[in-house]
Amino acid sequence: MRDWSMKGRPEVFAPEFNQIAGMPELFTDLTIKLHFVRLCSHGREWNYPQRQQAANTLYFVLGGDAFIRHGTNTMPLLPGHAYLLPRGCPLDLHCHTHIQKIWCWFDLLLHNTVDILDGQTTPFHLGQHDFTLAELPDMTARLFRRQIEDHLFWLGTICRYLARLDQDLSECYHHTRQRTGKLMPLFDYIENNLSAKLTLDELASVMKCHPNSLSRLFCRTTGMTLSRYLRRRLMQKAAAMLADRELAVFEIAHELGFADEYYFNRVFRKYFGIAPGKYRHGFFHDSAGPESSDQQS
Repeated sequence: MRDWSMKGRPEVFAPEFNQIAGMPELFTDLTIKLHFVRLCSHGREWNYPQRQQAANTLYFVLGGDAFIRHGTNTMPLLPGHAYLLPRGCPLDLHCHTHIQKIWCWFDLLLHNTVDILDGQTTPFHLGQHDFTLAELPDMTARLFRRQIEDHLFWLGTICRYLARLDQDLSECYHHTRQRTGKLMPLFDYIENNLSAKLTLDELASVMKCHPNSLSRLFCRTTGMTLSRYLRRRLMQKAAAMLADRELAVFEIAHELGFADEYYFNRVFRKYFGIAPGKYRHGFFHDSAGPESSDQQS
């Protein structure tokens, strides 16, 4: 597998969405955070039962006979076409024999905090892409070089294809702003202090309200419990850290505030259905990697 990742590149390099896509000043609070781009091929080991994406995933399908199921609907992943699998979207992934694809793993963040695509319930077919097999040598070089111009190239590519969502993307943006407005200080605090040690009392103190009041407000505003949101964000961050080879599993457990590696492994396995080491192995040995099973709490 060829690998182009964001290792060692700070978030400051992720330009605001409007600066690339030419969007009006209204969208200056929207930022793309690119985790990695990869070129890979999978066989039937790619077949996964219902999973939720741990980050937004953009597929540029180059070959194969894969398809995805969402609910009762089936969407073929046609060679030459692009697809967006939003973070939190429940899907079954399948292929009869194989799939070859370029895939981008990214966040689309409001105030650098809340992903506006998180919780979308369906994947999007974005039409034909403009990558060809003849361009693969150059694409592979772009994936492998890890130069700033290549990073900007992929940010621009993501923006071009997200722009095809048109009204759907605008609705996601405005809905997220409206839904999270009162809770933005809370979301910001969670992102800056994300840890297994975070408590409801600590978060209630940030919002200057009673813990029970915060729990009710959060559930009423977002449609999920605060504990479920914290668990999901913690596991999404763990998945992103595992996608990078920078830290060992025990170091990630420590970084995220778990008492020990064993407890982290247990929580991670319960959430994703796979051990952290095997999950990481999937990113670098042509397996599916960043999908999760997010059970209701």
